[in-house]
Amino acid sequence: MAIRKVFDGPDTGARICSALNAINAATVLAQRASLRLDEAFQVMRAYARSHNRQLSDVAAQIIDGTLDDNQVRKSPRPKPSAPPQA
Repeated sequence: MAIRKVFDGPDTGARICSALNAINAATVLAQRASLRLDEAFQVMRAYARSHNRQLSDVAAQIIDGTLDDNQVRKSPRPKPSAPPQA
């Protein structure tokens, strides 16, 4: 029910649009940069964090082409987390 918590409230429409824009931008970046979708999302997220930007703003710029894909890909990527050990 985590999704319900994220999208429950007065700004539900804005949150859904923001999430869809991030998915669309990750798809665009994945196609342009020959990345898997999860890698493209991680690259976008790392860029947003390292430049103190909102992910939604970065996503909008990737979609409209005002943010260079190469610049986004040069951001440091977070190391993949290790799976939990039993």
